[in-house]
Order: sequence, then C-alpha cells, then structure tokens
Amino acid sequence: MRVLAFSLFFFSVSFVQAQQEVLLDVEAAFKAKNYRKVINFTEAYLHVNPPVDTVQLKLLHLKSRAHRYLEEYNYSFYTYVDILKKYPSDRLTLIHLGYMFGEAGNFYTAFYFLEKLRKYHPNDPVGTLNLSYYNNGLGMHEKAIAYADSTLQLAQDSLTIGAAWNNRCFANIQLGNLETAVQELKTSLSYYPLNSHAYKNLALIHIETENSEEACNALEMSRMLGGVSITNQLRKEYCGN
Repeated sequence: MRVLAFSLFFFSVSFVQAQQEVLLDVEAAFKAKNYRKVINFTEAYLHVNPPVDTVQLKLLHLKSRAHRYLEEYNYSFYTYVDILKKYPSDRLTLIHLGYMFGEAGNFYTAFYFLEKLRKYHPNDPVGTLNLSYYNNGLGMHEKAIAYADSTLQLAQDSLTIGAAWNNRCFANIQLGNLETAVQELKTSLSYYPLNSHAYKNLALIHIETENSEEACNALEMSRMLGGVSITNQLRKEYCGN
C-alpha cells in the first residue's frame, strides 16, 4: 500500500509539472505573438488532457486573448463563456467581456458583465471605473460621475485614481461645467500624467473655449501617448491632419 501511495503521489507531481511545462510553452508562444500556435496547441492539449484547474484557466485566458489579437472576436467571446461556465466569478473574464462589449459600443451588455464583476468583487475598482467610462459613452454623464466617485472610494493606485478623475472631467465637459472639468483634469494629470484620454479632454476644453491651437497641441500629445483612434476625428476636424 505504501508503494502504491508513493507511486500515485509521484505520478500526481509529475503530471502537474508536465502541465506547468505546457503552460510555459503556450505563454512563450503568446509572447512571441504566435497566436495561432497558442490556439491550436491549447485546443489540442485540453481535448486529450484533464488539466488542473489553475492551468486550465490560464490556458483558456491565453486562447481567448489570442483570438482577440487575431480579431476573431466571436471565438474569443465563446472561450470566455466556457470559462464562466466553470468559473462564474473569474475576475479577468468579467473584465475582458465588459471591455470587449464596451469597446464595440454594446454598452448594456458591457454593463451586465461589469455589474457581475461588482457583485463578485465588490472591492475591485475596475468594475466601477469601466462603468463610469461606458456610461459616458452612452451619454449618461450623471451616472458616470457617480460611478467615478465609487471608484475613488475604492482605488488605491494612482493610475486608477487618475482615470476616475478623468471620467469625471469628461462628464462635466459634456454637462457644460467647464470650470469644474478644468480642476478635475488637473487632479487627473497629477495622478496619471501620461493618460492619452486626459489630453483628449484637455483638447475638448480648448475647443469649448475656441482655442484651436492649444486644442491641436493637446490632441498631438494624446496621439503621441497612444491615443490615435480616440483623436482621429478631432484632429481631422480641427487640425487638418
């Protein structure tokens, strides 16, 4: 019996080590941007091997992200759905689904997943931060401010705090409260000085005050910080580029 018990223990340890090696291989393929390999290897491996939970979850996350980078959004979505069937409170899955639907303009579906995130992780500021951002996208600026305030009560890192103040700033620009927006923008940049969205908001403030030169300078700064897509239309309209 002792020999059998030892043999089973050794097999269990070896099995877990083998799965960790598989995970390392898939992570290496993902870092190398070999996304098709990530997908194919994960599907083949999970089809024939009953993985331990943590390895399965990590592999499925990598597979879903690989589909996203290949712009195979339906496959990415269905992979996340598979994760939620077994891990309904998985934080990263709920965040990514909220993001995917929010960026696609499907705000109410984004709200569904982000509210689930709040339910399972009530002290996580990401849910309220993204709810604030997407309520602004829907034109529900008072709600956006309320969610931003909830984020500020929960957040401890400077980037999240800066982003929450920036969401408040955008909402107040849209509500016509420019003086409040200016102060909120200053606070936002003090926490998150390299936020491309903040410089876009600065441009919006300059546009409202009819200072096109400073607006274009702010839009260029936003673009340099990675805000190409969020500034394209404004740069064409006000700066001719």
